[in-house]
Amino acid sequence: MLQEGQKKVLAWFIFIALAITWGSSFILMKKSMFAADGALLLSPVEVALLRLVLAMFTLLPVFIFYIRKIPKSLWKYLVVVGIFGNGLPAFLFTFGQTQVSSSLAGILNSTVPLFTLLLGGLFFGLKTKNHNRVGVLIGFIGTTIIILGGRMVLQYNSLFYPFLITVATLCYAISLTQ
Repeated sequence: MLQEGQKKVLAWFIFIALAITWGSSFILMKKSMFAADGALLLSPVEVALLRLVLAMFTLLPVFIFYIRKIPKSLWKYLVVVGIFGNGLPAFLFTFGQTQVSSSLAGILNSTVPLFTLLLGGLFFGLKTKNHNRVGVLIGFIGTTIIILGGRMVLQYNSLFYPFLITVATLCYAISLTQ
């Protein structure tokens, strides 16, 4: 059994590892698709499939261990979570990042809590506290200021590619509300 100090160190280690993993995903997608000179290395579909296959092999032992313990009534939710939490966003992010910077992709990803709060409230009767709503609102305002203040979206000829990334974050929110 871990002592209290060891638990704290472990928690910080896990937190930092997750931050590095999730934070680096946008730059890794971009670096996987394009060489330094801008030449295409892998297509968006190839990068998305690579991400999904790596995730599958990583989680396969957990899946094998728990598959028999999952009630059949929950499989429909698992399919929705798989599609909206992994499948569609993998493709939407890579296609979006063909024309959007990794930093903008990361900033747009910060809309997940906003969409989760909205969907949870609209469709699932999610009750939130004022400090939750204020926190999401502050995050949304900050994201908007960074994007519009730096004209990050406006530098693109089309809003289509940032929109793809925003739809991916909406997919994450759908997955989280299941």
